[in-house]
Amino acid sequence: MAREAAGALHAPPDPDEPPDEVFAPDWFDSYDLDDGLDARIAQLEWELYGAESQDEAEAALLADRAPAWMTSPPGGELAVALEQVHCRTETPTALIEVMKAAERLVGWAQSVKLDAMASFMAQRRGEAAANGWMRGTDQLTGRPMDPDRSAACEVAAALRLSPHTVGGHLETAERLARDLRSTRTALRTGVLTFPKALAVVESTAHLHVEAQQQVEQRVLPRAGTQTQTQLRASLRRAIAQVDPRDHAERHRAAIADRACRKHPLPDGMAGIWLTHSADRIEAAWTAIQSLADLAKTGQTDQGAAVLTAEQRRADAMVDVFGAILASGTDWLGRTLPEQQRRRPHIEVVVPASTLLGLDDHPAELTGYGPIPADVARRIASEGTWRRILTDPATGIVLEAATARHDPPAQVSETLLARHPICNWFCCTRPARQGDRDHGRKYKDTGTTLLEDLRPYCEYHHLLKDDGRSGWIVENLPDGTTRFTTPTGHVYRTRPAQIGPVLAPESQPTPEPPDPDPPPF
Repeated sequence: MAREAAGALHAPPDPDEPPDEVFAPDWFDSYDLDDGLDARIAQLEWELYGAESQDEAEAALLADRAPAWMTSPPGGELAVALEQVHCRTETPTALIEVMKAAERLVGWAQSVKLDAMASFMAQRRGEAAANGWMRGTDQLTGRPMDPDRSAACEVAAALRLSPHTVGGHLETAERLARDLRSTRTALRTGVLTFPKALAVVESTAHLHVEAQQQVEQRVLPRAGTQTQTQLRASLRRAIAQVDPRDHAERHRAAIADRACRKHPLPDGMAGIWLTHSADRIEAAWTAIQSLADLAKTGQTDQGAAVLTAEQRRADAMVDVFGAILASGTDWLGRTLPEQQRRRPHIEVVVPASTLLGLDDHPAELTGYGPIPADVARRIASEGTWRRILTDPATGIVLEAATARHDPPAQVSETLLARHPICNWFCCTRPARQGDRDHGRKYKDTGTTLLEDLRPYCEYHHLLKDDGRSGWIVENLPDGTTRFTTPTGHVYRTRPAQIGPVLAPESQPTPEPPDPDPPPF
C-alpha cells in the first residue's frame, strides 16, 4: 500500500541516453531498484505507522520544550541530529525524546541489516541456480550439496556468528521480507524493537503464511506500547484464536523442535538448556529431585556445609552424566562410540608448573575456554595425563609429521591439542567430533604434516571441499588458516594458545659510560 501511495511515476526514457548499468541479471528481482522511491515509501510508512499519537496536553508541552527532530522518522537525518546532541546539557524532556529516537534508529538499522541478509541469500540462490548448483547429492562423490550453506557461511563470517546462530538470523530476515512484511515495516519505522519483531517471527514459525499474517494484524496495533512479556502473551492469545488445529496437532509440531544446548557462562560456569514434551521433562525433574532428596539424607557430617536444594539438584544431574562418561557405557550397557580413536572424554590443557602448584596459570577446558588453576588440578587428579610440548614463545603446540595419510594416534592427538575446535571461522564445534583435513591433498604430496592438517566439523568440511562454493582456504606455515570468501573478503583463524607464554628474560641495563674516564 505504501508503495502505491508513494507513487512510482517515472518520465519515459530518453532513446538517445545510454542506459544506466545496474546489477540486474535475468534471475534478479529489480523491484527495489526504483530511484528515489524507497525514500518516499519510508517517509510515508513513518507517517502511517510510526508517528506517535499524543494528547493535546502532551503535544503542547513537547512543542514548547522538545527538539525539532522529535518527530523525525528513523534514518540518516535522525542519526545526524542525534550526533549533535550533548546529553549532559539537555533537559529531562529532551533526554526522554533522545532515548525514544535512539530506539527508533536501532530498529531501523536492524531492518536495514535484515533486508541486506534476505537480498544476499536471494542473489546467491539465483547465482547457484543459474550455474546448475542445486541442493541435493553429488552423483560423482555421493556427498551432499547445498549452496545455501556457502552463503550462510559468508554471512556468519561477516557478522561473527556461529552456524547455528546465523541460520536463525537468516530465517528471520527472509520471513520478514516475504511473509511478515507488516512486522518488517513496524521495525523499519521504529514502532517495534528487534526483540519484539523476533518474538513475532518465532511465535508464528509453526503457522502457515495466512495464519501468520492474521496473528500479525491482531498484535501489531498494540505491540509498540507493550513490554516484551505483554507482547508474547498477546501472541499466544492471537495464535489460539487463528490456529484451527487442535491441541494435539500443535503439540506434535512443537515437539519436533525439541532441543538440548550448552551455554557457556562467566567464571568457569556453563549451563544446559533442554526442551522436550512436558511429561518427559516432568519425569526427568522428578528423578532429579529424588536424587537431590537422597543426597540430603547423606548430609550427616558435623560441620560440613549444608547444600541448598538448587545445589543438590545441579549436582545430581551432572553426577548422572559424569558416571556415564566415566564408565564409557550408557544406562543399557552399550559402549559409547569412539571419537578420533578415543572414547568420549573431557580435555583440559594445564601447564606442568600449575599442576605442581608452582604457579596458578589458568588451564584450558576444550569446548569452553579458561578455567581456574585449582579446578584444573582437581580434574587432573581424577584423570589420565598426556604430555603436550608447546612453544614457550607462542604457547602453540609444536610440529609432528608422518608419511601416512591417516596419521597415527600421536599426530592426531597433537593436531587436536593444537586445534581443539573446528578450524572454520567462528565455528566452536569440538574438533574431536569432526574430520582431519589436508590443506594440500595427500594424493599430490604423499606426506602428512601437522602444519598442513586442520580439523573441520562435517558441515564445514563439505563446504571446503566443494569447488563450486567459491571459497579459497589456505594453510600457512605458522598454523594460521586464511579464508577468502566468494566476495573476496578475507578472514583468518590461528592456533589456540595452549601453553603459557613466557616473557623473555630482561637483560641487565649496561652501566652508563664514565663521564671522567682515565687517565686521571
